[in-house]
Amino acid sequence: MPPAPSAEFDQWLDACRALGPESAPALLDALEHGDEGEQYGAVVCLRQFGYEAWAEGYGEELRYTVRFPDGEEKLIEPDQR
Repeated sequence: MPPAPSAEFDQWLDACRALGPESAPALLDALEHGDEGEQYGAVVCLRQFGYEAWAEGYGEELRYTVRFPDGEEKLIEPDQR
């Protein structure tokens, strides 16, 4: 994911939006199993589809909370720390 603000970041967001909301299961999987960069990209991309996603903690304590568009919440504990 390129740094923001930049034209490259805008292009990255366009590519993310092109994945469509049906990509959400893969993005949630990236939060759980991806490396740090993949997790950050997944958070930003999920937000494009109406999800609220944020990290809490650091290192061994890192957790992600994801609020789905229907209001359901899920806590994700990454296995890559």
